[in-house]
Amino acid sequence: MLIARCVNNPGVPATAPRNSGATTASEPFSATHQQALQAAEDHLRHTGDVPFLSTGRQTLPHYAAWREMPVLVRVVEPLDDAPPAWTVVLDRGPYTLDSERELLQRNNIGVLLSKDSGGAYTAAKLTAAG
Repeated sequence: MLIARCVNNPGVPATAPRNSGATTASEPFSATHQQALQAAEDHLRHTGDVPFLSTGRQTLPHYAAWREMPVLVRVVEPLDDAPPAWTVVLDRGPYTLDSERELLQRNNIGVLLSKDSGGAYTAAKLTAAG
């Protein structure tokens, strides 16, 4: 259900762990999800890049350790308790490749974490991330 991709960094392999079920705040991430999250955290720690969370509002508690760092979050409905360091974008796709590239560049995105939902809603951001 989670795709973690280091943006425009060919030296860092992309990971695409997949899971058949939905992940919510009350469900722990699988071992594969944990590995992807750890790889993303390691990359961010060394680069200072900003992560882009496009995983849905229900999964955001999994990223509680990131409350103090800049994070870009895109959700459909407003968040009740977004940390002050986070930039929240309220928007619903589908998105164009050009708009996704601009969003990644404008926000210095280094890691994309996204739902593995497929289709037009995911394709543009994955392509933009390289």
